[in-house]
Amino acid sequence: MSATNSISQLLEQFLELNTNSLEIFNRINEAISTDKKTVTVDLYDPSNDGVKSIQIPAFGYLKREIERLDTNLSSISDVESSGSTVKLKDGTYRKLFTSKLKGPSKPITSLAAPTEFNTKLNEFFEDFLNPLLTIKLDVSGQIPVETERVYIERYIFDSQDLDTVDQFDELYKGSSELTKEGLESDIAENSLKYHLDSSVIEMPIRTVQYSGKFDVTKISNEQRSQIVDGITRTKTIKLFTLNKLTYSDSSKSLKETEVLKINESLIVNSGEYRTRYVIKSIDSSTSQVELELIEGYEAIKIGSQSLSVYRDIDNDLDVEINPSQIDLKQEIKRAITN
Repeated sequence: MSATNSISQLLEQFLELNTNSLEIFNRINEAISTDKKTVTVDLYDPSNDGVKSIQIPAFGYLKREIERLDTNLSSISDVESSGSTVKLKDGTYRKLFTSKLKGPSKPITSLAAPTEFNTKLNEFFEDFLNPLLTIKLDVSGQIPVETERVYIERYIFDSQDLDTVDQFDELYKGSSELTKEGLESDIAENSLKYHLDSSVIEMPIRTVQYSGKFDVTKISNEQRSQIVDGITRTKTIKLFTLNKLTYSDSSKSLKETEVLKINESLIVNSGEYRTRYVIKSIDSSTSQVELELIEGYEAIKIGSQSLSVYRDIDNDLDVEINPSQIDLKQEIKRAITN
């Protein structure tokens, strides 16, 4: 069987091989770095007198998708923490919320001994005491901030029974290290006479202690080098220029006394209270801040009063005291939340 070859055929085959090799090499490089899902490879096909297009998956896109899914799985597995968010394909985040079954509240583990009495106007003459005396108990961090009502038990000892008064002075006078279990045990062992006064009281109206709104005058990008897996990569950081870095504390007579600090929070001032950013860095000379999205999806826009300061609300509980009675302990047994 005879075969024929010519210089023109060899050159055409060499041109095809060279052209396709360069195209494949360039498209592989693009597939590694591109944000697109697929890359189109245009191969020279002389048999069809044209170009044959082939779609190949972009390795860079697949790698970022795997990393995103891995981050989301890690976040979901740690859903009880404050940083549980899921990153979507478009780069936005969604906050994860969990709902627990109804059950008893956690007990209050400690209360600081009150050091002073507060007064409160009593307009009901039936109580015979004006003003009322109250003590303030700080339960911040021990009950949810959304708690509306609290159940209180007060052990009121009989001041007319001399033996009870003597036992009280011996066991508890001057002592602040008390537990409910120990108290009930002492009452049973020493036959102390007492009256148990229980009530459900409303939590005080919560007021915002810290306030401040900020104008966003400029949004700029800055290139920063970071070492990831031993490789130096350039990352684009968004910086927000504010009109000021101060805000107000309602407990102080002067305004603008507080200064923004790292790890404090700012919220998008849309009236919805659903998007919160944490301050990662501050440049006082330019009033620029770097922010990290913690929850929500609203973007920060240039404009007047675009951001507001956000700080958690503390819980303080006022308990009324009748000084004609001997009050041993005001213990919060459980919190009733809505």
